[in-house]
Amino acid sequence: MLSFPRTIDVAGRHFRASKRGLWRVELRLSGHRVRAAVAVGGARYVSPAQLPTMLATGDSSMQGIDSALGDRLAEKAIVSSDLQPGSGVSRGVEWLTRAPAQTKRYRPRTTVISVGGLEGHPMKTPDGATRECCDAPWAEEYTRRVRVMMKTYIRGGRGRVFWLTIPTPRDVEVANVVGIVNRAILRAAEGLAGARIVRLDSIFTPNGYREYMPYRGRWVRVRQSDGGHLTATGAAIAAEAVAKAMP
Repeated sequence: MLSFPRTIDVAGRHFRASKRGLWRVELRLSGHRVRAAVAVGGARYVSPAQLPTMLATGDSSMQGIDSALGDRLAEKAIVSSDLQPGSGVSRGVEWLTRAPAQTKRYRPRTTVISVGGLEGHPMKTPDGATRECCDAPWAEEYTRRVRVMMKTYIRGGRGRVFWLTIPTPRDVEVANVVGIVNRAILRAAEGLAGARIVRLDSIFTPNGYREYMPYRGRWVRVRQSDGGHLTATGAAIAAEAVAKAMP
């Protein structure tokens, strides 16, 4: 039986940088990706091993923001994305157990998280009581859980966490829950060193839901057709807000 060597695919692409700096280049071919960093015009190359780890995590509201952060902060951090679409702080204790597992795995210097668009589930308190959505006791338990997660991501002072509030969705009932969630997030961060809130609700929906918003002199679409998730443009704006919030 004759045997033949495996065919090797070779692909070439030309790249011309438009300005000086450190560029991250990615080549995609048949489901494979090859990444490289290119220093242009005297920029100092920084090995990935020298960069701190940033964890981008949360539910589907973080989709797009994670990759936009990776592009924007390529020279400052290695952004590791670990998302769980469809999850929620009020859905059992999944995030209370996921947060410690993430910090153990990634040891992030910075964590950026967006979760809270699919809340409203009953929650049990540490003493076994059940809190139904969405009265004051429910909000109090939600606040407690978020604060526990924030402390976990802060890692005893070795890390910091940037928690994103949720822009008001189009659905009125969901919007009511999101409003309670956002207020709980703000309360959870009060007096907690290392925790910072990025108010995406104020950026995207300062006066209620909107599909378009003014940005750099023109109106851009920032919400997808489902009335909840951000478009690619919206995700880029959110990533810009996170980057500006970082010292």
